[in-house]
Amino acid sequence: MYRLFEITRPQISLDFDNICNFINAVFVLQARSGPSEARRQTNSERAMMVLSSNTHIIYLCSPYVTSIPDLLQYGMRLTAMPLHDATRDIILLNQQRLSDVEVNLQLEANNGQLETLARDLEKEREKTDALLKDLLPPSVAHQFLNNEEVESKLYDETTIMFSDIPQFAIIVSNSEPKQIVVMLNDLFTRFDRLIYKVETVGDSYVIVTGIPQFVPDHAEILCHTALGMMWESREVRDPRNGEPILVRIGIHSGSVVAGVVGVDKPTYKRYYSN
Repeated sequence: MYRLFEITRPQISLDFDNICNFINAVFVLQARSGPSEARRQTNSERAMMVLSSNTHIIYLCSPYVTSIPDLLQYGMRLTAMPLHDATRDIILLNQQRLSDVEVNLQLEANNGQLETLARDLEKEREKTDALLKDLLPPSVAHQFLNNEEVESKLYDETTIMFSDIPQFAIIVSNSEPKQIVVMLNDLFTRFDRLIYKVETVGDSYVIVTGIPQFVPDHAEILCHTALGMMWESREVRDPRNGEPILVRIGIHSGSVVAGVVGVDKPTYKRYYSN
């Protein structure tokens, strides 16, 4: 026996006399031969029994396994374990524990994914809110984001300013499309730094003051803005010759009806009489 197995417990020499001295102990043996990953431990919950001849011993044992994968590794099934062997209960308990651990790990992974998705969603929502506040006046955007009804209103005292490029048609016909886009982007970006715009159509840039909140000096504000736009336009170059762009600006004060048009792509429209 000692050529095939080495004793793990109790810590004694594996010979007949020592086994007889510890006959009531639980013996744990380990195979000596074979690959390390295939070495099997066996244990017994019952004492070794000495046969009547006093020259042979019966050792009731079972593989030392603690989980279903261990059983499968040895090519065994749970039904191969003796009914009286507590190893069956250990395997079932460990398998339940491993299943619980696996479920918990999966839940933690899912929670991590949900937290990541929630953060990404919050970032996208912030981007959407910021974009909406660029499309609409801040107070109107706040109402829109809170699902409040934004009714159109008549504003009696407002000032509107229109600006465009007088030679835009000539510039377009003598320039590349990409040059036109770069020129307009540079011009309108500079204008956007000065005041909130209502809309742009082609080369036209429209600004309204006095809506949605009334300001008594609405005309004066736009006059100062117009001067700033003239200065800014000097930094934008005509793609044909590199000369500063000339802009045309017109200002008018009067009544305006304004409101939000559209739901999926809302725009703040204003309507006025000549």
